[in-house]
Amino acid sequence: MCAWLALVSAAYLSLIRPTFKQYYVLTVPFLGILAVAGLFVAASRLHRPDRPWTAVAVLALLLCFGLTNKLILERDDFVWADFEQIARQVNRVTTPSQTLFADEAIYFLTRHPPPSGMEMRDSHKFSPSLSHLQMLHILPQAELDRQVRAGAFCTLETCFEKDEIDRLGYAKVYNHVATVASCTIFWDRKTPTASK
Repeated sequence: MCAWLALVSAAYLSLIRPTFKQYYVLTVPFLGILAVAGLFVAASRLHRPDRPWTAVAVLALLLCFGLTNKLILERDDFVWADFEQIARQVNRVTTPSQTLFADEAIYFLTRHPPPSGMEMRDSHKFSPSLSHLQMLHILPQAELDRQVRAGAFCTLETCFEKDEIDRLGYAKVYNHVATVASCTIFWDRKTPTASK
């Protein structure tokens, strides 16, 4: 039953467009039950049924190695202190009444309300051809890029790589730029004549 529930849940979640990896968390309880049953069967067959601790110890050791590997690989990832540092710089160059393009955490830390459609970055992945996007506060990436080029945002904060920032041409829209904790902040929009 758990296998069927996990399979049907995964199949249903795969039909949703766009599909995000966090959706598949819903299959974890069913897969967890199967994993425990599978561990019991493996331990019973490999060792005496009354002493399954060797298999459990091996599994615990493998999980510890996996956790250590993940911690080492993610040691340079952002921490909350980095976001606080970025938010301080954004607050220095942006008044509460100015429009801000930023990551979700920066809106939260600066207490700056996100413009309509900027509440969740993943919403930019929707196709602009879908109807009712504005009603749902969804802003497709093409429209967002157009708004940035038109100077709709007084300040722009992004953690994109330098190549992506260059491709999008953010430096052509703003007079000032600063890099804080691997993120880039642009402010002071250029006048339309200066950006040509």
